[in-house]
Amino acid sequence: MLKALVLAMMMQAGEVPVPAPAVAPLPHVEVVTGLGAFTLRLERDKAPLTTANFLRYVDQKRFDGTVFYRAMMVGDAGQFGLIQGGTQGNSKRVLPPVKHEPTSITGLSNTDMVISMARGAPGSANGDFFIILGDLSSLDANASDPGFAAFGKVVAGQSVVKAIQAAPVSATKGEGAMQGQMIEKPVGIVRMRRTLPVVEVVAPPAVEPVFAPAVIGEIRGVARQAIGEDGRSAGIIGFGGVLGQVPGFEVEGEDEGDARTVRPFQRQTVREGGIGIVHDNLPDQKSAIRRPKP
Repeated sequence: MLKALVLAMMMQAGEVPVPAPAVAPLPHVEVVTGLGAFTLRLERDKAPLTTANFLRYVDQKRFDGTVFYRAMMVGDAGQFGLIQGGTQGNSKRVLPPVKHEPTSITGLSNTDMVISMARGAPGSANGDFFIILGDLSSLDANASDPGFAAFGKVVAGQSVVKAIQAAPVSATKGEGAMQGQMIEKPVGIVRMRRTLPVVEVVAPPAVEPVFAPAVIGEIRGVARQAIGEDGRSAGIIGFGGVLGQVPGFEVEGEDEGDARTVRPFQRQTVREGGIGIVHDNLPDQKSAIRRPKP
């Protein structure tokens, strides 16, 4: 008891660091369709009402057995568009509508692979949604238009979304703006379930490899340089074998006279006793080696 009291007094005085509260991971949902599965990450912190509404449908399995019924392509090459799916107003599936959360409040935007709620009037969205392909930020809220409520993003299985968009559409089905956008054979939503977060791996920026000068002994016959597949290892090869080598290098290919197949492209000058040897290694071609004129 006394120990706990002393610790509390130290924390109040700022002498003991207060650990930061644990942050709960954002909810993720796996969507299994007739063309494959993809995963959604829902922005609960930015769009709490819309996320909670969507998760109610997921947890109550109200999306199971529904379909993606609309596929829209716009632009000269169809580079923009969306797919739309959900309950289609089925009274046995829909829940009360959710309050509209405009992008001007959430800070989200209707860009590539973002999921938003389909609606009529603002505040009427319930169990239908669409996923965007390309940049359709024109659907964001502005001073004269409340826009559409974005609330998540596809973080895995994007190729499945593209496959659904590419499904054949009917020329006659649909009404008004949707005519010609209704999928001829709707793509089934088999199920939606909460799943573990997807770890997004960001590739590091490309770095030019730096090669240390190779230390070679007496040059015997024709010398040449080869670059390892990892782009980081190099060695000097001669008729008599390896004259000098950077650790980790492995030679590939067979000797063919005074040439060896090397890859990838690299130009390197090695000097030994004032003699320069230039190695021009072209992809999948033999190494061309020249001795500079004295």
